[in-house]
Amino acid sequence: MDRCLRELSTWGAEPLQGVHRLMGDQDLYLHLVKQFAEKDELERLGELIEKHSYRDAFLLSHSMKGASANLSLHPAFRALVEVVEDLRYLSKTGKDGFPLDKTSSDKKEEGGDKAENSKNAGTLKNAEKIENEKNKENKENLEIIESTGNPGNFGSSENAETANGSEHSFQEEEKALEAHMSVLTEIYQLLRRMTARFPSGAV
Repeated sequence: MDRCLRELSTWGAEPLQGVHRLMGDQDLYLHLVKQFAEKDELERLGELIEKHSYRDAFLLSHSMKGASANLSLHPAFRALVEVVEDLRYLSKTGKDGFPLDKTSSDKKEEGGDKAENSKNAGTLKNAEKIENEKNKENKENLEIIESTGNPGNFGSSENAETANGSEHSFQEEEKALEAHMSVLTEIYQLLRRMTARFPSGAV
């Protein structure tokens, strides 16, 4: 039993902290650690990412992160923090790099109905502000056309650069997720090899 705890400690976990959360029950702690390692959640997460089901992958990875934190499995926790943040971005952003429409779950995370009501309350005011800015821009463009005789293509270059930059960010985030998943997989493999040597009484 002590050997198992020492191995986990060498690996980077804080097993005594985890045991303390379980009222000193070492057997239960080792059982939960072994269960965490052997569950197929890592494989399910990989499948969801491969299918670009980023929202479901985010929810699963967030659950895994919480479990690793409760068990003080710090290497797994740190790797999952990176994966969760990658998926948080990807789950709320389209491939063009622009935000997707918020789901009810997103709204709940951001403060629920109260936050949503506050947002709606400012809709009219924001719309009026945008309309005024558009009118001002159109007036400026008209003045340029009258003075140069060339209507040009106002704002198209800037908008294209913004879109390209946003799409680039999305692709970069996918690459970062791939790298972080690789690290997480290695950590899981080490943990699984370790827990495979745990005594049967820890199961």
